[in-house]
Amino acid sequence: MPATTASRRVLAAAAAVFSAFGVGALAFALPRGAGLNFVSGTWLTLGLDDARGVLYRPISGPAGFGGTRYFPLWIVLHGGLVKAGFSGVAAGHVISVAAAIAWLAAAFALLRLNGLSSGRAWPFAVLTLCSSAGVLGLTTIRGDMLPAALNLCGIASASRAVSGRAAARTLGTAAACFALAVAAKPSAAFGVFALSCALALNGHGRRAIVLAAGTAALSAVLVLWADVSSGSRMFAVIRASAGAGGTAWNVFHAPAAFMYTLVHQDPMTLVVSALTFAALMLMTAREWTEPLTCATVGALAAAVALHATPGIDYNHLVDFVGLAVIFLGVRMHRTPSFEPTMAAAISAATVMAVVLFAYTLKENARMPERAELPAVRSFLSGLDKRTGPVLASNPLVTALDDEPAFVLDPVMFQVLRTNDPRLEQRMDAAVSAGMFRAVVVEGDAAGAVEQSELTRIYGAGFQGALLARYRAAGTFAPYVVYVPRP
Repeated sequence: MPATTASRRVLAAAAAVFSAFGVGALAFALPRGAGLNFVSGTWLTLGLDDARGVLYRPISGPAGFGGTRYFPLWIVLHGGLVKAGFSGVAAGHVISVAAAIAWLAAAFALLRLNGLSSGRAWPFAVLTLCSSAGVLGLTTIRGDMLPAALNLCGIASASRAVSGRAAARTLGTAAACFALAVAAKPSAAFGVFALSCALALNGHGRRAIVLAAGTAALSAVLVLWADVSSGSRMFAVIRASAGAGGTAWNVFHAPAAFMYTLVHQDPMTLVVSALTFAALMLMTAREWTEPLTCATVGALAAAVALHATPGIDYNHLVDFVGLAVIFLGVRMHRTPSFEPTMAAAISAATVMAVVLFAYTLKENARMPERAELPAVRSFLSGLDKRTGPVLASNPLVTALDDEPAFVLDPVMFQVLRTNDPRLEQRMDAAVSAGMFRAVVVEGDAAGAVEQSELTRIYGAGFQGALLARYRAAGTFAPYVVYVPRP
């Protein structure tokens, strides 16, 4: 059997293994919430707020404390699905899975556009999601998969314009996709920038201007519409939250932070990244102007830049790793001599990654922070909702039952209260007044370690106010539920 034929069969087998895992992961994770965490609670709350007519709640108001740097498209889609009758969790998973399917379709189209046959393209398209970021995007509820899919659709469409095919129609489609991607996540702007550069470098300067200007205009319309729909709160909230406590040092060491995130992921991410860096070094000057190369380098630059902000994690690697797999697929197609080695490395990494992902999902479902949530929710369901909202250190506690979290994002609350002490004072006053029917903390609030954690999030006066007005009524380690004293 020729080496290339064997390599293709190995890659197809690896893709089939990951495909089976993906279906199994959804069947396992969705009913158990194994892919959800406190960030999912924040995204759910944003959508639930919108479904109740509040797009971008104020940083402090009757509904609780806000503050987010997330852009509006995912929020509006989620709120719309909730209004249509979906539960918050179901609506979130519908968006994630639909976005993953759109990503796979765009990946396949981009591979075909670069000369691969259908039989050679589908394994690489499937493997674009074989990373920690890809599996997370598939199984969780958060706003990374949607902009990535829209961006890849725009890249595939704009790539046709570079080759001169139906320029007007493809540029219009690309601009629409890019604008929607930016409306979902501002860092997705790397897509339109990269493809505009590719158009200009290939002698299509006018098309580059049309694409960039069209995307900018559509993006502005979408974002301005969202700000108006929010009662002019969106810009104010994002502006107050955008820095998230970042400093000049974060900007300086962003490349090192990016590399740390990259090498501490799964085998597939590490192997694909290393092969991509090596392949980039071997390319000719002409190959550097190709749309796929520009898009891959653009995704890399965006991922590095994002690491200048505190709190950035591997979920933001979904664009770069996915594009890197497509890029390698095209390199292997064009350089058959590389195929056996690269195919073997990618296939082995796929199998090791699948084992890791399966183990991680199982362990996530068993983690007390996740496993004890049903017991906490059952306890809370026995309390009278008319006596006030629930204050939970994990927004997921209430969001799973379609009740928006009182504190939208505890991490953001910590940042915002350091800039505005009035937020801490209002929180302490609310606790002292007994306005909550329950307060759910992780760990005993009377303990020294947990005290420092509560102090870090809510401020120095929170623990005293809590223990003076509330008593521990239920323990579901690591959660403790406090209710007002008689």
